[in-house]
Amino acid sequence: MSLRKGALHIGLRSPGRLSDLENGAAKWPTDLAIEATRRTNGEVTVAELRPDLHDVRVVRPTAGAPA
Repeated sequence: MSLRKGALHIGLRSPGRLSDLENGAAKWPTDLAIEATRRTNGEVTVAELRPDLHDVRVVRPTAGAPA
């Protein structure tokens, strides 16, 4: 995915802003860190993007009822 498409995918209008977030020039807002975790299915965690929020977990509903 291109940087521009990635930025739009998590709600950013500017790929430059995403670049600043990725290289540490800017701090990830909480809502965008959570959205990035959701969009990557947990491959990127909130704690990786915002170490001060190390206790935050993104909960997803299960696909179906347990058997």
